[in-house]
Amino acid sequence: MNGATLDRGRLAKLLGMLGSAHAGEAINAARHVEAMRRASGLTWAAILDPPARPATLFDPPPPADRDVEQLRRELARARVEADGLWQRINELTAENERLKASPAAAAGNDWHAALDAIWEWRDRFQPKERDFIDQMMAYRRQGRAISPAQARWLDQLHSKAETFAAMAAV
Repeated sequence: MNGATLDRGRLAKLLGMLGSAHAGEAINAARHVEAMRRASGLTWAAILDPPARPATLFDPPPPADRDVEQLRRELARARVEADGLWQRINELTAENERLKASPAAAAGNDWHAALDAIWEWRDRFQPKERDFIDQMMAYRRQGRAISPAQARWLDQLHSKAETFAAMAAV
């Protein structure tokens, strides 16, 4: 046996057996490993640090300059897309914070307080707005949740009601 035909798979299995809890098995494995090394004519240094394998037809070629340029263009496009996504994330985060701060969009029954404030000025709203206010009162009686779009409209109406209240106080 020479270095080119050293069965590295078998060598690895035998080396794994050196940790066996059975002393006889470990010693037998060590003897086989040494016999394989001797038969190959290699030193342990040559086995543990084999020379680099020559390139074959199956090795992938190094990337061509055009491939590198294409990858650079794709990377630039991906960066632009990532920047756009981060901008959208920031916009959505700001919108989320705005909605959390609005009385109508707050969780639980906090929109009920906004609805109460709006109800006091119901007669000053347009017919379509009054219909919406009535619908929200029905939701409240039924214990239903409101959608984000309804919360936004309720928030706008609440701002209007605050304006009516400020004008009446003058």
